[in-house]
Amino acid sequence: MVANKPTLLISRCLLGETVRYDGRSKGDPELVTAIQPHCQLQPICPEVEAGLSTPRPSVELVQTGQTISARGRDEHSLDVTHQLQQFTTQFITQQPPIHGAILQNHSPSCGVEDTPLFSEEGEQLQTIDGLFTSALRATYPALPITSAETVSSPKGLQQFLNQVAAYYITSPR
Repeated sequence: MVANKPTLLISRCLLGETVRYDGRSKGDPELVTAIQPHCQLQPICPEVEAGLSTPRPSVELVQTGQTISARGRDEHSLDVTHQLQQFTTQFITQQPPIHGAILQNHSPSCGVEDTPLFSEEGEQLQTIDGLFTSALRATYPALPITSAETVSSPKGLQQFLNQVAAYYITSPR
């Protein structure tokens, strides 16, 4: 790890890795080129690192009472909530310091305020953070977290990098 740069989590699909549920990537080489001089990148895909395959059945967030689950979009009996929670808990307890995160839009694990939450009947209730993002926010409330979509403009990227730099300066090393 480079000590003089903040460490930034970044969704592996944004780096061009084929880890998405459909076996594709969402590579964003311009984003990677823009942030590499400023940050040490730490790739992450909570779904793959939780043991899910690529490709895999797509999942969505479903609310039952007060509980939110990651369940199969087409295979309704599929529930990967426990696997994602297990990985997330392990990651948070064993992770060296991080100073920010750029995560994939609309993902049931990584979405940033834009992941659809459905009722058991299939009605979209609202948009929320993905399960991994939600746990990061709960553990590190001041951690700068954004979506790839938000940093797609030069202004959005610069604002985010400024937040990461400020967080890094005030974080213990």
